[in-house]
Amino acid sequence: MRIRLVHPAEIELKEAIEYYNSQVPDLGNEFYKEFDKALKRIQQFPDAWPKI
Repeated sequence: MRIRLVHPAEIELKEAIEYYNSQVPDLGNEFYKEFDKALKRIQQFPDAWPKI
């Protein structure tokens, strides 16, 4: 299963990472790691969530 983010979501993700990194060093990177884990769970169990 391929997961694609719409362009506004990509921008929001980038901004969130930058914001968290500005608040606490490396926090945005940790946030992204958790985001990536969630995407992998969706790929592993695609029927657990509705497709949009």
